[in-house]
Amino acid sequence: MATIEIPVFLRSATGRMTRRQHLERSLASIIQAGGVNLDNGDRIMPAPFLLGRREETLAPLARQFGYPYSTDVEAVFRNPPDHAVYFEGSPTKLHHEGLTRAIDSGMHVYTEKPLTLSVDESLDLVRRCRQRGVCGGVVQDKRYLCGPAQAMDLIDRGLIGQPLHVLLDFGYFVHPDDGTRPDWNADKAEGGGIILDMVSHWDYLLKHLVGQPSRVSAHAALHIKQRTRNGQPVPTTAEDSVYATFEADSALSPEPVVCTTVSSWCRRPRKRGLLEIRIQGTEGAAEVYLDRCYWISNERTPSIAWDPDTASREDFPEGWELYEQAAVPENAFRHQWELFLRHVVTGSENPASLLDGAQGVETANQTAASAAAMGTPATIRNVRSLL
Repeated sequence: MATIEIPVFLRSATGRMTRRQHLERSLASIIQAGGVNLDNGDRIMPAPFLLGRREETLAPLARQFGYPYSTDVEAVFRNPPDHAVYFEGSPTKLHHEGLTRAIDSGMHVYTEKPLTLSVDESLDLVRRCRQRGVCGGVVQDKRYLCGPAQAMDLIDRGLIGQPLHVLLDFGYFVHPDDGTRPDWNADKAEGGGIILDMVSHWDYLLKHLVGQPSRVSAHAALHIKQRTRNGQPVPTTAEDSVYATFEADSALSPEPVVCTTVSSWCRRPRKRGLLEIRIQGTEGAAEVYLDRCYWISNERTPSIAWDPDTASREDFPEGWELYEQAAVPENAFRHQWELFLRHVVTGSENPASLLDGAQGVETANQTAASAAAMGTPATIRNVRSLL
């Protein structure tokens, strides 16, 4: 049994997502568990190295975990160790520059989504990875969450038949004066906006649920006109809500599946949480949340008659069952880190390549184009045809 150490350089290590999900709940958790086990008995052991701009916030985090750190990112690019992985957790507009430097220096790269601001930038990274012979991956955590993972298994088994329609409702209320979202998310010039942020998720999630989105009609809105930054009120310039209808090409259906989506930082969830997905099929339906999936077959579906005097006071729980057939990971981010590290070391299947990330950027950009054209439908290109 051999231990294969993989240096992992985490940029923007003090950022909320990088610190919490990628460092604490993924890499540190993998190390604590003894590494990633391989089929031949070897194990992969990540060795985190923290990168950031500010010594005063980076140093305490490094001391907390006991990992080395540096504010000199350029030094890492000049002389990276063998088999190193560079993780990009900076704001999206900085992704292309950071990932380019890392790829050109011979490092494998793994990055938060969206991959870049534009398809051209994304495909440039794909080409650079191929030329340098390094691995590249992008975060697709939503597909590994318990609810969506169970729904994918349910649909793959044919239990609800041909998918007919998907209704996806996501978001929560971001108060104008709190810090639950990074400041730059509300600034269009900084790469902010909910379209690029969330539609890049829905691209791969819809793909793995029912089929690849190929057409979109969208309306975007900027509902909260002013937010607080550094204690001062500032006008917001990036949309905080998008209402989009996609047509997804499905191998399970002779016609495109209509997928209606709502993504909003002005949403107030009441019961199940931040994400709700309802999938109707010819043989049944699924109701999906972050942590669970319910389903009902045609045989268990009650016969319902419209009665305006009583229907509004009735629930219809009969026939619905909790679906728990698929094995799901304990943490979606950690699971994908394990898959990507195996890919780097053994050449196993890449869970989500940079080309997959580029497709998410294309879907987001075409959604924005449709919204800018007052809902005029836009065709979503298959980016593989653009290489």
